[in-house]
Amino acid sequence: MIAEQPFTMWALIQAGCRLPRLQICHSFAFEEYATRHGLDWNVKHRLITAAMRHLEASVYRSANQTLVLSQFMQDRLQMFFNIPKQSTTIAAGGIDTFDLAWSEREHQRQKLWGETAHQPHIVTLRNLVPRTGVDLLIQAAAIVHVDRPDVRWSIMGTGELMQPLQGLTAQLNMNDVIEFTGFLSEKKVHQRLWAADLFMLPTRALEGFGLVTLEANAHGLPVIASPIGANPAVVGWHPLNRLSDDVTPDALAQSLLHMLNHLPDQQQRQTLASATSEHFAWEKHDTLLVDAVTALLA
Repeated sequence: MIAEQPFTMWALIQAGCRLPRLQICHSFAFEEYATRHGLDWNVKHRLITAAMRHLEASVYRSANQTLVLSQFMQDRLQMFFNIPKQSTTIAAGGIDTFDLAWSEREHQRQKLWGETAHQPHIVTLRNLVPRTGVDLLIQAAAIVHVDRPDVRWSIMGTGELMQPLQGLTAQLNMNDVIEFTGFLSEKKVHQRLWAADLFMLPTRALEGFGLVTLEANAHGLPVIASPIGANPAVVGWHPLNRLSDDVTPDALAQSLLHMLNHLPDQQQRQTLASATSEHFAWEKHDTLLVDAVTALLA
């Protein structure tokens, strides 16, 4: 009998027992792999992607319950792997609270951007891979530059598209307007999110949740995003944020030009930061996670 054996996983397997399992799904590994190798798509990558998809199907189908971060991922589980919605739990991600010294924000802008500190600064934080759409941002910046040559842009992050994106920037004569920071420490990212005026999320594909949206909002920074993946839910929760009409440079540019005419004041930014920390509190996520685990054991 199992009671006479050590209480180990092996003992349970020997006894023919199967523990209930909660599977966490933030995104699909096969899709992430495919988007990261889109510029070098050969037979090898096709075979690897197919194998990963087959493996993921068995993982998700064998779970008793799956926890996802968004309605978007719940829908994709059903679409790709035929996982019924009653077998999934949506628990939105959470965000930490940041200690923001608002009286020092202008000083921080001066330290970062010197002579252009008084001009609008747009930032993004992305892996420089095809799915994140940073090329769309660069083209949008060129469109905006026609009417608003005062706007400056910072692209935080690195990846395989760094050189092509820098080449595109040069072709559009935007080198003096757009800076590529490369990889930045968490502290330096924090400083730029706090100091900037707007954040752009030009996603081309996927975006199972978009934690970076919460990070920006928790710094009091409004977000402009393409209407892709979970962006409509995660970006659309607050009126200071805005979704573009389409996934095109022109749509992103038009949304930005509108927002530049309605930049929030410091009080509105403080309210956004506080509301984000409350709306996406980790306690809410943890409660749903515990409830999902408890339901498996009932």
